[in-house]
Amino acid sequence: MIRNIRKYMLVIGIAILLTGVLFDLYFVGIPYQDPPQEILAKYNRDAKIADSIMNIGIIVIIIGILAKAFIRKNDKKAENI
Repeated sequence: MIRNIRKYMLVIGIAILLTGVLFDLYFVGIPYQDPPQEILAKYNRDAKIADSIMNIGIIVIIIGILAKAFIRKNDKKAENI
């Protein structure tokens, strides 16, 4: 059961990361060259949202990798007992 959780965490982390990248591509895009303040504020807000989504995805992936290493270490200890 625990082995499945770490796989799911990696898959979920990758999915969240890809969601952030797609949000960045489709909603944030390339900034305008001299935009009015309203458009600049919207661009900055959307860019922060995309960055946050990608950072959460990276954190979930790292937790999944650490869980994988931790479980593997505990499995080796259990075999030695």
